Amino acid sequence: MDLLYDRLAADLREHIEQGVYGAGERLPGVRALSRTRGVSVATVLAAYRRLEADALIEALGADRVIVCP
Repeated sequence: MDLLYDRLAADLREHIEQGVYGAGERLPGVRALSRTRGVSVATVLAAYRRLEADALIEALGADRVIVCP
């Protein structure tokens, strides 16, 4: 069973791999993404943590996340 944050992380990973978000490009802020996706801030944070652990993104502040080169 997929958790909601796993599905969100998979969607974002796919966007990164397809070039929707390029290296060095900023991803949507946590609150903005939670509103557009209809999920909680905690879900977005968990998805971002998953992608950061996989070295796909880097969190540079409270609401600034970029795609790793």
